Amino acid sequence: MLNSIPTLVSNLIPAAQYVRMSDDGQQYSIDNQESVIQAYATRHGFVIVRTYIDAGKSGVLLKHRAGLQGLLHDVTSNKVPYKVILVYDVSRWGRFENPDEAAHYEFLCADAGIPIHYCAEPFTNDGTLSSSLAKALKRTMAWEFSRELGVKVYNGQRRLAMLGFRVGGGDLYGLRRMVVSPDGRKKHTLKHGEWKSIQTDRVILVPGLKKEVKSVRRIFSLAVDGKKPWEIAEYLNQLGSKYLYGRQWNRQAVWRILRNPEYAGYSVWGRTTKHVNAEKKTFPRSEWITKARSFVPVVGEATFQRAQDMIEKRRTMYRRTDSQLLDQLKRLLSKKGHLNAKIINHARGMCNWKTYARRFGSLSKAYELVGYALSPLAKKASDHCIRMRTLQRRVLIHIQELFPNDVRLIRTSGAFKKVIELGPQKLWVSLFLCREFRSQGGRRRWMLSTSPKERENMSLVCPMDSGFEEVLGYYLMPALRNTVGPYKRLSENDPWLLRGKKLSDLSEFYRVATEFAAASRTA
Repeated sequence: MLNSIPTLVSNLIPAAQYVRMSDDGQQYSIDNQESVIQAYATRHGFVIVRTYIDAGKSGVLLKHRAGLQGLLHDVTSNKVPYKVILVYDVSRWGRFENPDEAAHYEFLCADAGIPIHYCAEPFTNDGTLSSSLAKALKRTMAWEFSRELGVKVYNGQRRLAMLGFRVGGGDLYGLRRMVVSPDGRKKHTLKHGEWKSIQTDRVILVPGLKKEVKSVRRIFSLAVDGKKPWEIAEYLNQLGSKYLYGRQWNRQAVWRILRNPEYAGYSVWGRTTKHVNAEKKTFPRSEWITKARSFVPVVGEATFQRAQDMIEKRRTMYRRTDSQLLDQLKRLLSKKGHLNAKIINHARGMCNWKTYARRFGSLSKAYELVGYALSPLAKKASDHCIRMRTLQRRVLIHIQELFPNDVRLIRTSGAFKKVIELGPQKLWVSLFLCREFRSQGGRRRWMLSTSPKERENMSLVCPMDSGFEEVLGYYLMPALRNTVGPYKRLSENDPWLLRGKKLSDLSEFYRVATEFAAASRTA
């Protein structure tokens, strides 16, 4: 945050102040820092003409501190109305793990001719040996404070988890977070986005809405009966059930519920950890901190364990080696005389045909390895399918590379291909590659093939060339529901495509998609 006031015409030296507050304590409040800085400015003949603020921001990482980033940008651009920068103390400048990082940012300011004054420090930042040593020590101590605080917080959270309280984490489907007093008295439930306000209060989980609890129990019942996560998601969507925040069910959502011991009344903590500037580390279930009978269970422990047994049995099946998969396919070929996806899916003890396609590159490649030759027509169709999937993968990866922070690729329940999920809105965009064919009159046409679920999403419609190797155009369309059936023929400059917008290239994708989303919300 940045505040500016007109530069005063006087003999006073114009100065900027940088203030930062995390949760270290009241002594570091923004008002207190500004008061000390103002007193320092009065004593030394400065007038504050600009303020940079990072409120509620840790000093460990620069990327979360818009105020300091703005200050450094302004200073290095050499277009600032001030000649010095005033900071409360060394720790407010930063608690960086590497003390040289703090020194580097200070050097950028000094190199631009704008020195930094630490207003509450007992030394003067004048470049002398004593001040340089004091600064280096203070920077190291600032990081050590954060490290020790992290250890204390970790040990405190671990202790609370072992006592059976919920530590951190947001909403769960079918469960609600309940605030309790230190003596265990229930106070109130937390809504989405709310957190407890009193430090000594604790949080437990209680059963949520009845319809959500019913859906959770149905999920475990179906899993015990042998249903796969994507099949359960498909079933729930057919019933009209909605996941968190009104989203449709998918395989990942069902999987997260089935694998979460909190639904059986366990408190769970320590699934992951993440240190500063490091990748998140996931711990195996054997290392989680759990406590049974901490919460009122939504499903019985016996049901939960039977579901885990079914999951483990299925995972063992999918861990079969390539040779084991091919041996099973050979036996099935010997028994049936021919092969196709339907035969594989309905054979007892066989993996889904998608497993073969993913493991060996394509289903036809798996056929070749067991000595089964497709007919020329079927082989041609298979080759076209492989080239189309390759092109589809190229388009999806290109979109992800263009917008790494705004989109992600997910696989919906029961679907073989992925959809594009847009940023925080969690909106889905389906990608359709349209194969080329010729009409009876020899005119160029393209076939758009859709499924009912895909028609509920925004769509990126892409006509292809005849070789299934290049995309000829990108058309972003609103949801196709009630506008097309399973198949639609498209012509060159088809008027139907005017319902959407033609993109000059994929760099326009995210902007146009968010505009469509905003328009649909206001419609």
